[in-house]
Amino acid sequence: MAVTHDTHANKALVRRYIEEVWDHQKNHNMVSKMAVADELLHDSFRVKGAPYRDKAGEKDFVQKHHHAYPDMTFTITHLIAEGDTVSVQIHGKGTHKGVWMGIPPTNKVVNVHGHVQFTVKDNKLTEAIHNVDVAGIRMDMGVMPPTEQLPRRMY
Repeated sequence: MAVTHDTHANKALVRRYIEEVWDHQKNHNMVSKMAVADELLHDSFRVKGAPYRDKAGEKDFVQKHHHAYPDMTFTITHLIAEGDTVSVQIHGKGTHKGVWMGIPPTNKVVNVHGHVQFTVKDNKLTEAIHNVDVAGIRMDMGVMPPTEQLPRRMY
């Protein structure tokens, strides 16, 4: 695979992926979302920091996420690129209306804060390293106590 060092094009690719696959504002059709995912994710796409590891897992998780949070919108707060690496910081907000990771709907609004580092090759996303505030999501759902109620000493 050839390395793509056009940082502007790489950033545009990541922005399109977030906006057209993950966000609910621009694209409401799940078939269309999966077509965009197929277009932008390399066949050898790999994931770290998530409960799945490959392109099929990513697409399945996106569909489950959309079912669990049908009104979820994402805002890109930072988008930085160097070489074939694009780092994106996001904030999402939506209502928990479906089962998410085994948790039944709470109908509570949750905030998702996360960071993903993507690798781009041949104008496709080949790797994603996720870092998402899952504890914050669980606190918003009311299934985990707020941090001020957690023990001060963790170990």
